[in-house]
Amino acid sequence: MKVHVLDSSTIVNLKSEIPVGKQWEFFKRLEAKVDAGEVAIAKSVIREVSDVQHPDMPGAWARGMQDRMQHPLEPDPASVAAVMAKAPEVVDQSSDREEADPEVIGLALDMIAAGHDVVVVTDDAVDRMPIKIAMTTACGRCGVQCMSTTEFLDLMAAPEDGLDDPRDNEGLEDDAGL
Repeated sequence: MKVHVLDSSTIVNLKSEIPVGKQWEFFKRLEAKVDAGEVAIAKSVIREVSDVQHPDMPGAWARGMQDRMQHPLEPDPASVAAVMAKAPEVVDQSSDREEADPEVIGLALDMIAAGHDVVVVTDDAVDRMPIKIAMTTACGRCGVQCMSTTEFLDLMAAPEDGLDDPRDNEGLEDDAGL
């Protein structure tokens, strides 16, 4: 079983990728993957997407999943240190806010060390040097597999399992004229 470690960029982008009328169904499906141990989210990611005055559907969902995670929410500090040793530019040194990126990769490293097949799901794929490198670059330096939100959603469509593509608007009524 592959474990998908979701980055903040993925959780944020789900609201634009999934039509509003399909979000409830999609997040219920994703909830089942959390319960099965197929999805993990670092506590720092949950904070990033939900600690706002009015969290949106993905942020509220992530907060609700915190107690249901089958994997640790926080990486071993030694794993975060290993990430920072191999990819220190994954953190914007000029920013005063805590960044989740090293913890996401550290959590993935911990899970790999525990024998899991792990992939980080992120849309942070563009290096912005000299400010910071992308998550995909940092994952590559640390030997962690990555995939985009689009690739993850392709897996979630799973037509062989009789599941619809969550991005498909088919079956939704057009309420634009209401």
